[in-house]
Amino acid sequence: MKLYVVRHAQSIGNEQRIHCGQRRDFGLSELGKKQAKEVANFFRNIPIEKIYSSDSLRAKDTAKELAKLKEIKIIEDKRLREFDKGDFVDVEWSLCVKYKEKIVKEKNLPFYEIAFPNGESEIENKKRVEEFLKEVLSKQKDNIVIFAHAGTNRIIHAVLMNLSFEEAYALPQKNGCINEFERVGKKWRLNFSNKLDHFS
Repeated sequence: MKLYVVRHAQSIGNEQRIHCGQRRDFGLSELGKKQAKEVANFFRNIPIEKIYSSDSLRAKDTAKELAKLKEIKIIEDKRLREFDKGDFVDVEWSLCVKYKEKIVKEKNLPFYEIAFPNGESEIENKKRVEEFLKEVLSKQKDNIVIFAHAGTNRIIHAVLMNLSFEEAYALPQKNGCINEFERVGKKWRLNFSNKLDHFS
């Protein structure tokens, strides 16, 4: 069995350099629509049993091209949404880090257990993604494709390859990239990550 994990194609938000997270949802840009078709074409000769997607518009719109090609219904799951920074959605990451470091000192809590106001922590993010993977992969025998987000994809790498948050967050995940995991016995092997050569 192979598990393919795809980051959504370029959204209008990506094009305008707007951080979306869970709080904003944009459809695909013109480039993103082209990328979605090229992602689908990559799978043209690969047998796929199921397609899962984050319920965010940019992920669903990317998945639609493959669903149309394979005549498979998309299974939406909110556990595949991007990391939720809550009230910090528009705050640059360096300032987010400073906020969390302040809480670490004040309350003596681990960095990754600190949630953003009205958002979630990295631990909570990992828990929901891990829950999804455990539920889906335990009963799956044939190839599936997941359409999600850069942050979600990195967490999937962390769960399947036993990576730390630091290792996972260092992984590049460009718009429309494809990652291939293969189940070997009871373990997973990463065949490739952030694959982009399907784009013309």
